[in-house]
Amino acid sequence: RSMEHGKELRIGLVGCGNIGRTHMRALTQIPGACLAAVSDVSEAAACAAAREYGCRSFADFRDMIDSGEIDVVDICTPTGMRRDIAVYAAQRGKHIVAEKPLEISTRRIDDMLAAADQNHVTVHGILGKRYADLYGWLRDAVNRGRLGELFFADIAMKWYRPPAYYENTWRGTWALDGGGALMNQCIHYVDLMQWFMGMPVSVFAYTGRFAHPNIETEDTAAVLLRFHGGGIGVIQASTAMNPGFSARFSLHGREGGIILEDDRIMDFQPKAPADGDQEALERFGGRAGRKVNVFTHVVSDHELHRRQLADIA
Repeated sequence: RSMEHGKELRIGLVGCGNIGRTHMRALTQIPGACLAAVSDVSEAAACAAAREYGCRSFADFRDMIDSGEIDVVDICTPTGMRRDIAVYAAQRGKHIVAEKPLEISTRRIDDMLAAADQNHVTVHGILGKRYADLYGWLRDAVNRGRLGELFFADIAMKWYRPPAYYENTWRGTWALDGGGALMNQCIHYVDLMQWFMGMPVSVFAYTGRFAHPNIETEDTAAVLLRFHGGGIGVIQASTAMNPGFSARFSLHGREGGIILEDDRIMDFQPKAPADGDQEALERFGGRAGRKVNVFTHVVSDHELHRRQLADIA
């Protein structure tokens, strides 16, 4: 509403941890928007962020939302804490952005969406791979029928997290994490799969804990999916594969296919060549080397966050 008067869209961020810091860096680079306030249960964390970014800090997210100084609430807390914040924000007419995954269950996510619908505000989940140049190019290629009708997709994400990642934290708990390797680390590839293939109509899976026996959720999953129209999907997702390996994603249609590894084209076989293919292969092809996210959760590059947050704004 403030944008209608030529003012900046004012963002209030809840949760000043690792991913919250990534959002903060991105928000400083978005025209027409500003980081107006931050909130965290740790007063020290909120104050430190406020000093660094020149905004107000609040110990309680409710006070920040009720301050009249923000238009959008950006939620970067542990996953299982997001519903109550989002519902409170929606009831006060604030738009909602939340890190992935939105919450720990569809029931709790439905509560967020219902509150947003009732109060005429929007909800945005952060799924930044859709904003990567590679996947935008691939989406266009698929839409132009260059692979034919898609019938198969598979993911093989074989990452590693050391035991310390799960120790003395909310990670790997049902109450706050809501899931393990599949829902947390692999979610971006799962999102890409359903972006291209549609939502599945049936799912079968085995899960287990092999490297992290003390967590509640899985550290390894193998999934078989059937899509509307008969297409098949396969997902392998793990944070147990020491020392951390690549993530592969492939799509196959009746007339061609593509295999990607760590967001690079390894093999592209369309039904017919086209102008721009060589340029795309030069830009997106070849081995990029071992990606940092195979063995650490720290987000060092905020570009995809910047792109999606700018689109949301």
